[in-house]
Amino acid sequence: MAEKVPDWQRLHQLMLAAGFIEAGRGREYVRLGWPGSAEGRGGLVLSTEPTSPDYDNLLDAAIDELAAARDRGVKAGGILERLVAEGMIT
Repeated sequence: MAEKVPDWQRLHQLMLAAGFIEAGRGREYVRLGWPGSAEGRGGLVLSTEPTSPDYDNLLDAAIDELAAARDRGVKAGGILERLVAEGMIT
């Protein structure tokens, strides 16, 4: 869980710039799909209403998902680096 919840608009902007796809909107949320995902498939939900009781929880969950993806990427990268170093892949 994040110590401080960011502004949803800034998080949304950064995610779009990184290739996330806006997959849908509701009255108080926006749904984003991972880069490369099929259109209309949204895995992360950001609350767009700071006064909503779910605002902090939804943004915390999105940040947790981003952190988990970063960690998976680091681990996957380490495996690939070892395979290259061992001459098993190029």
